[in-house]
Amino acid sequence: MDTYTILKFANDHPAMAFLLICVGFMLSWLAAALLEDFLNIFRSLVVRLYRVIMVALRGWPPAHLDADGDWKPEQKTDS
Repeated sequence: MDTYTILKFANDHPAMAFLLICVGFMLSWLAAALLEDFLNIFRSLVVRLYRVIMVALRGWPPAHLDADGDWKPEQKTDS
């Protein structure tokens, strides 16, 4: 029995084989882009959760920051 391989298909239908290769490339690019977006969202969720935990444990604001999270101006001392 003679099997029909990818190479035989590409030889019989070159335009369709080219189109399938192009579509496969575009789908792989789309999957990579979606994966990158998912990883960015996951990273931001992890960072936000870590920040919430640290604020719950240590309080907000830390002693060296004001209520907005900006650095406090240093006190001038007269020596």
